[in-house]
Amino acid sequence: MADTKFQTINFPTFKYPENVGKKPYDKWILFEAKSGRRIGRKPIIVEQNGVDSTLGAVALYLTESTLDSKLSVDWSDTGPMGTLMGTLAQKFANEGSNLFNTKLQDWDVSAAFRHISGGALDSLKAVARADKGMMDKALDFLKSAGFEHLQSADIPGLGNLKEVLPLATGMRVNPRTAALFDSVQFRDYDLDFRMIPRNRNEARQIDEIIHFFQFYMLPAYYGNTKDSGDVDPNMIGFPYEFDVTLYSGDDPAKTELGHVNKFERSVITGFNVDHSPDQKVMFIEDGKEFYPVATDITISMREIVLLDRNSDQIKRDGVTDLNDPRYTRQTHK
Repeated sequence: MADTKFQTINFPTFKYPENVGKKPYDKWILFEAKSGRRIGRKPIIVEQNGVDSTLGAVALYLTESTLDSKLSVDWSDTGPMGTLMGTLAQKFANEGSNLFNTKLQDWDVSAAFRHISGGALDSLKAVARADKGMMDKALDFLKSAGFEHLQSADIPGLGNLKEVLPLATGMRVNPRTAALFDSVQFRDYDLDFRMIPRNRNEARQIDEIIHFFQFYMLPAYYGNTKDSGDVDPNMIGFPYEFDVTLYSGDDPAKTELGHVNKFERSVITGFNVDHSPDQKVMFIEDGKEFYPVATDITISMREIVLLDRNSDQIKRDGVTDLNDPRYTRQTHK
């Protein structure tokens, strides 16, 4: 049965250990299996009663791995990014900047194309009029592109100029590359726990904890209700998703830890169990049952929503957006 301390959160909770100390030293990580399914950044497909309810939960002690977090943002190299390309990009940004200050549903697609095409035409017209600044940039860009092309040429008797030119001149052609933002990576976690029961009740709790994760991380096969119970592989239901909270005390809703990891809705991608850590095989006898004296588990999780700078998992102390003074660029006269 769940510990009575957790009755305030109104769902069955399995817990290890039974007690990690008195306040304020009792720190926990709570895994809640949710009935709803996250779609996109905000919407959730919920069960028929319209509630994204908790089906069951496990509370474990905090380990070092629960406090580790990693954010990864991918950038790619793009080239050639000469001064003409930079000028054109700035022109596009100037002409179309107002488009990015409106909501997506308010966008006028035809207006967007007019802004972008207008920026390109204005820039090309400037070159056509022999505007010295733009012409110099165009020539600089073409010269760089010409050298890049020349380097890939094979000259009879000389070979590939990509190797010959640097040796002959003592210089390499400026690649004129720039970093271009690609995407944000989903965060992955490997959470490690060692559970050593101090009594029969904790041994049973550990057994239930293992079953909890194995049960809710797996999908279910759905067959015809009139069949004989055989598995129908044509349809497979989704596994359940999890909310993960770090907290102190008795009630996770009131004592969430705000200055360590905050997890987004996650799925379990792997669950490893070792009932013989350090190659020791020993059991606790409980009537006709035998429980391992020690168990190591590793829970591999992946967040299913990409974070941005205004995600709840990034906010601290009520910061809601970039207008907060800590994130506003200060100008000095």
